[in-house]
Amino acid sequence: MKKIVSLLLALVMVMSLSVTAFAAEPVVNDGTKGTDITVGGEYKAGDSSKAVVSVNITWTGMSFTYNGAGQGTWDAGTHTYTGSTEAGWAASNASITVENHSNVGVTATCSFAKADVTGNNAGLTFGNNGATVAAHPKSVDTASTEAAKSATITVTPNGSLDSTFTGDSIGTITVTIAQAQ
Repeated sequence: MKKIVSLLLALVMVMSLSVTAFAAEPVVNDGTKGTDITVGGEYKAGDSSKAVVSVNITWTGMSFTYNGAGQGTWDAGTHTYTGSTEAGWAASNASITVENHSNVGVTATCSFAKADVTGNNAGLTFGNNGATVAAHPKSVDTASTEAAKSATITVTPNGSLDSTFTGDSIGTITVTIAQAQ
């Protein structure tokens, strides 16, 4: 008999428990009314590769010799000079090389500022000035295993130095690097 009483008491206790549920709007049993829940979303653009400019600039010797005019050698038999020379710059192979390790193309432009010293009438001419160095066809990560693109700019002296030249330097070259357009 104790078992039956215990069972009835347990049943009464279970029936007395209630669960309360709350909703934003009442839910109707016929399924026609419910609660709308707004679901948010956001579009975030993926990372785009930014321009990374990395350039090595190297150059050959930038020292030039200006030879004054020479009368040549006196020929005592003809009473004249032979082998005379005109004033001018000695031959040079001066150049600037721009090696591009960037993920974009670059443009290298050279300019010359003449030193303000006595006897300096020199200037420089740049061959292939404004040389464009093409970008690697691959991204930065994979381009590191490829050969770099490069361009060479020749440097040629012009003008003159006269016998009163007092300096060591005829001027300064500036190489400007910009992203190619």
